[in-house]
This record gives sequence, structure tokens and C-alpha cells, in this order.
Amino acid sequence: MRAAPSEAVTAAHAPAMRAWAFASMWAIANIVHLVNQEVGGLTSPAAWLNLVAALALLRRPSSHRLALLASTQLLHTIWVAPLAPDHAVLAAWVNIVILLAYARVRLRDRDVEPGAMLASALGAIRALVLIAYSAAALAKYNDTFLDPERSCAPFIAEAARFGLFPDDSTFDWAHIGAAIGPETLIPILLLIPRTRRFGVRFGILFHFLVSISLAVRVWDFTATLFALFALFLSDDEVAEAVRLWRERRDTRDPSRLIRRILEMAMWVPAHGRWIILGLMAGAFGFLNELFVILALYGAFTVYGVRLLRVGFRTLRSSHRPDSLFPRLSVAQIGVAFAMGLYVAMPYVGLRTDAVFTMFSNLRTEGPGTNHLFLPSFHLVGHQNDLVVLVDSNDDKLAELAEDGQQIPRFEVERILGADDTLFVVEATESGEVRLGSGGEPVDPPPFLASRLLHFRAIPASGDALCTN
Repeated sequence: MRAAPSEAVTAAHAPAMRAWAFASMWAIANIVHLVNQEVGGLTSPAAWLNLVAALALLRRPSSHRLALLASTQLLHTIWVAPLAPDHAVLAAWVNIVILLAYARVRLRDRDVEPGAMLASALGAIRALVLIAYSAAALAKYNDTFLDPERSCAPFIAEAARFGLFPDDSTFDWAHIGAAIGPETLIPILLLIPRTRRFGVRFGILFHFLVSISLAVRVWDFTATLFALFALFLSDDEVAEAVRLWRERRDTRDPSRLIRRILEMAMWVPAHGRWIILGLMAGAFGFLNELFVILALYGAFTVYGVRLLRVGFRTLRSSHRPDSLFPRLSVAQIGVAFAMGLYVAMPYVGLRTDAVFTMFSNLRTEGPGTNHLFLPSFHLVGHQNDLVVLVDSNDDKLAELAEDGQQIPRFEVERILGADDTLFVVEATESGEVRLGSGGEPVDPPPFLASRLLHFRAIPASGDALCTN
């Protein structure tokens, strides 16, 4: 068994090494998000600012640059609201905590030490991760996800294998168990001190395997979790992992060949791959989307393999877990509480998209809910007034209509209110009604509500959609 690092070394260097690791992984997660979400090329000033900040942080990690990245990621999330995906929303909550920690440490000392800043934010970030991840796991305990004929789990499994193998319903229950089991187990392992370090490795491995298929492009979600899961390790364990990461690679490393090919292709080593990939995707992604996707997949796979290799090598060492929620301030407790209210939104009649219920088949719209034990009651009526779609000149709404879906009227009003040339034909008991252009006028919802609330489609006559 490899000995743990000495206490002296840990006290002197471990916080700074943890800060370096998180800053690097957080920057990579941002780059992966921007490339994966805007593969056709960055299309907004907010996206470009976010990319530049991520590249600057990756080039030279520091507390100031981490705060800059947090600010630009928040700006980009607000810019695309209410369409930000789950992992971007989680990153935004984390970045709020980072900025609070930066301000708190800056008020005490003009020279903000990265280790002190991250230590100030650590407990609150862990709380946010546990709240969000537990919400995602709990959402899957509904009668639709647990029904092999309607569950998203077999559908995603089929997509992941590109439909190359015969569809055998015998394994549908296995697919469901392979999704709901690990997602339930991971937050439990992270909560218990004795199992926390195993939970970190298990979580990273599980999500890496989920992301291994080119057909399921969730690399941005996984890269975000890589950075956040690593925060559950103690300072000295992260320090040991960083030292291994920086060591010269062993010739037996299974990712060595792939990494060398990428390095030769991009003419740069290590972090430089991500810098070149980010610039290439931002400036030239629109020229060849497939090339960008393949480059991202290659870089991400190498990153995941090496991360797992370092993670399991350090598992042989002995490390004591630290306090799970150190140094929680009143403001941080407030942020965690607000996060709890946010993930409760679908159960109280508010937002149903990007509230950590992805691919869960959860339904809270209309009377009742399909959840096995969590109740649903509507504080407002947004989820009760549903529009059965028949036709539309909006491509996405037309696809939903063809698929036999319905959506809350709020969502129709939000979409049509933003473009007076759009229309929707809805089915009512008295016949079909045209809304928007050439039909009944539609009043857009208030600005703030339209930026904060977003609703998924649910079946009217078709099958349940498996959406992130």
C-alpha cells in the first residue's frame, strides 16, 4: 500500500494543489459544454466571453481567473435562459458560491489565495451537488420510468449502441436497474465518510461509461460532474492525485497511443489540446461539425481514461475523509436552500425542464403525478392548462404535434410571443383553434417568468419523450 503524503506536505501544499486541480477541471468542463452545445460555432458574445475566460483559466489557474470564469458562465446561462441544460444550471449555482467565496476572501485579504478561496466554497458546493444529484435520482422513482415498455432507460441504451444489436426486451429491466441503481447509490456513498472516496471513483466511472458512446452526447454533463465529484475527496488525496497526474506517463498507459495521436494532430501537449479544441470549435466549428464532434469525443475520452487511471491508483493509499460541510456561511446556507426550492419546482406546478429530472419520465402536469411517493401540488396553474398540438410553423412544435404531444399553454405563449410570424393549431373539445399569426392573439408571459420558467412536452396520444 502506498503511504499517504506527510502531514507537513499536505498542510503546506495540498489546498493549492486542490485549487489547481479544480480550476483546470472546471475550465475543461466549460470548454466541453461550449463545444458540445454550440458545435456549429459560438453564436453569442456571452459564449465567446465564457470561452475566453475558460481558456485563460486553463492557461494559468488563479483565483481571479476562476472568479472571471464563474462570472462569464453565469452570464452565458442567463443569455440562453430559459433553455440552459441541467449541468449548466448546476454550474451556475456552483459559480454563485464561487463568487461569494471570492468576495468573502477578498474582503479579508487583497491577495486571494486559490486554496483559501476554494476551501471557503467547498462545503456549499458539495451541498449543491448532493441536492441536484439526489433530485435527479429521486425523479426516476415513477411508474413510467419503471415500466420497461415506456421507460427512457431502454430507449437510451438502444440509442447508445446505434441500433446495431437486436432489441431484446429481456434486458429492459437490466437497463432500468443500471440507471436507477447507481444514481441512487452515488449520493449515499458520498454522504458516508467511510465510503466517500469510493463514491467519487464510482461516480466518475459510471458517468464515463454513460458517455462512452458517440450517440449519447452528454460529455458536457459528465465533465461537469468529474470536477464536482473530485471535490468530495480530502486535500491530501487530491494532492496525491495531482502529483500522479503531473508525473511522466508510463509506457503501459492504455491511453498513451490515443493521446500521442491527438498531440501530433494538434502539435501541442497536455492542456494545450483543450485550448486548441476550444478555439477551433469557436471559430471554425461551422465548417465541419462532424470533425469537431470527433475531436471533442477523442479529447474527452483520453481525459476520462487518464482521470480514472489516476483515481484508482490513489485508491490504494490510505486517506482520512475531511468534514463534509466545512465553513458554511449564512449566505451559503441560503444558496443551498434556494437550490432545494429550485429542484422542487416540478412538484409545485412550476418549471419542469432543467430541474434535474432529466431522462426520468417524471410527469407532474395535469391532475396527480406518476411519482411513486413524492406528492405534487400546484401553487400556480401553469402545468394544468395543456395545449394539445395539431400543427405549427415552428419546426420543434411541428415535430411535437406529429408525435402526439401536448405542452403547457405558458410554453406556447412564450414561443409565439417572441415571434409574431409563428402560429400553433391546438385541438379542443369544440374543434381546432389557431393561435398566433392568422388566428387568436397570444399575450406573451411577463419577461421575468419567460426567462425563469420552461416546460417539457408530455404525451397527448403519443409516447413519452426521453429528453434531457
